[in-house]
Amino acid sequence: MAGIGRYVLELSKALDEVIPTARFFLYTPTAVRLPVESKRWTLRVGRSFPRGIRAAHWLTFAVWRFSRSDHLDAFWYTTGTVPLALMGSTIRTVLTVHDLNHKVVPHTMSRKVLWTSRALFAHNVARAKAVTTNSIGTAERLRCFYNRKTDAVVPPAVSSEFRPRSREEVDSCLIRYGVDKPYILAVGTREPRKNLALLIKTFLLMKTEGLLSRHTLVAVGQKGWRNQQLEQLLRASVGTEVKSLGHVPSPDLPALYTGCDVFVFPSIYEGFGIPVSEARACGARVVATDIPETREAGDDATIYVSPTAAGIRDGIVSALAQASIAPYRAARDWQSSARILADLLTGTAASSLKFSEI
Repeated sequence: MAGIGRYVLELSKALDEVIPTARFFLYTPTAVRLPVESKRWTLRVGRSFPRGIRAAHWLTFAVWRFSRSDHLDAFWYTTGTVPLALMGSTIRTVLTVHDLNHKVVPHTMSRKVLWTSRALFAHNVARAKAVTTNSIGTAERLRCFYNRKTDAVVPPAVSSEFRPRSREEVDSCLIRYGVDKPYILAVGTREPRKNLALLIKTFLLMKTEGLLSRHTLVAVGQKGWRNQQLEQLLRASVGTEVKSLGHVPSPDLPALYTGCDVFVFPSIYEGFGIPVSEARACGARVVATDIPETREAGDDATIYVSPTAAGIRDGIVSALAQASIAPYRAARDWQSSARILADLLTGTAASSLKFSEI
């Protein structure tokens, strides 16, 4: 599960706790597992849709059937689009903006998603009754690009499973995946924004320089888009101590974070950067791109660098020179973030929330 999916899942579970009298309906074009097994949760699976039609488009036009029968008070659209059926209705629509890729890094997006975002994003933001973002950085970009003030920042938290693991747990996980120590870890969907191709090239160059003679680079993440060059590089790097694990289930990530010498997050842009928080919570030494959003995800022990070959190289060298550092203790849990969202969904929030108040 990628970052947005993790964010939505954890907040959904926390919403169940902070609004214990509410009923929840999950609308989806395909059958999925409910976040919470409870009589208060109902799964609404829509009709199948033609191949190539994105789920967001399906929801835009199909949600009216469900919303009418379920008598909704509020609708949380977890990413991207406010359904047309809810325009002008009395239902409170809360839209979460995770990033502004189409403004900041349009060259990293697939053509279809880019043009959809350009065509619909401003309208979606304008017609939502409330808008949340996952970081102050994203809120500032939303204000800059669209002159829309964020109603509340609902930041990600770190789940309790992300904590330092024992040597036995780490060794068992590494054996299952065929990973040897020492290794440098990267986690991210294989798409241009994550900057993994440059990380691999930098790592290989550092090996030829004798800086990482013993290390393996371990890349975790599912296939994405516009990644032909990256996939070719991964294939060409077989046998050069670059190992791609593909998708790794969430329960295995804490052991991988704990066991790595350095966790590198070289993304050129993020709406937040959950892996940075997770890696630090597991006690990893972290090198991350120096942008406002990832600074919100990291802490003072995180090494922030430019997403260039020189920046990545210097960051890794500095991290390896660090002594062991204490795990990052997150100041917020998912329930705290869910309460902010719940106030907007139930209509009990003030019309404007200052960042200092949350």
